[in-house]
Amino acid sequence: MAFVWFGWSQEDPPRSWRVWLGAGSVLGVGLAVAFGVLTTTN
Repeated sequence: MAFVWFGWSQEDPPRSWRVWLGAGSVLGVGLAVAFGVLTTTN
């Protein structure tokens, strides 16, 4: 969900927010992958 929310917010953000929104998207995908792997292995 974090990836989707940060993706929507990247439509037309202030210039100074772009890096932070991109980082949030990357972290959201990373968390989803990490928890997906943990769920699969356990």
